[in-house]
Amino acid sequence: LCGQIDEEMVNRQVLTAGMVAEVRQLYTKDGRPFAAAVLEDLDGRIEVNAWPDVYERTRELWAEGNILLVEGRVKSRGDRVQLSCDRVRQYQPDEERATVATSRRIIIRIAQSDDEQSDVMRLHRITAALREFPGGDEVRLRVTTGGETQNLRLPERAAYGPDLHQRLAAIAGEGNVRVE
Repeated sequence: LCGQIDEEMVNRQVLTAGMVAEVRQLYTKDGRPFAAAVLEDLDGRIEVNAWPDVYERTRELWAEGNILLVEGRVKSRGDRVQLSCDRVRQYQPDEERATVATSRRIIIRIAQSDDEQSDVMRLHRITAALREFPGGDEVRLRVTTGGETQNLRLPERAAYGPDLHQRLAAIAGEGNVRVE
């Protein structure tokens, strides 16, 4: 989701979909046109730059109101995170559903507490929530214990969306659930 692309994802390739909320045509130092756009979804917004090579081939897509599927590298500029677009196309929900679902990874962060029973119950609640939303998204659990973090791949696969995010955030904490 656009609003979940953050500083921790800098230099990673991501795939996101959203509506073009703003777009400006700017020019590079050598005079070549590129698009600086804002892509938004229900979770937030991200700045996207379509540099000259991409923009020349896809100029007609960069219009306010268009819903786009954008693949690119996350960049940091000052205190802002941006997406440098490598590929873009018009979003087609039926056609893209399988592609988007297989390319995502849900990451849930939790910290081990002194109450083992409470920790076990939290894990049961997480797996129960994942089972309520079956799908193709991989799920990773990042458990912090005494300053060390273990990355675990859960056997459950889920269909990430606003409802699942809300359920997982209620269990693990709002800042501890994200999707890549």
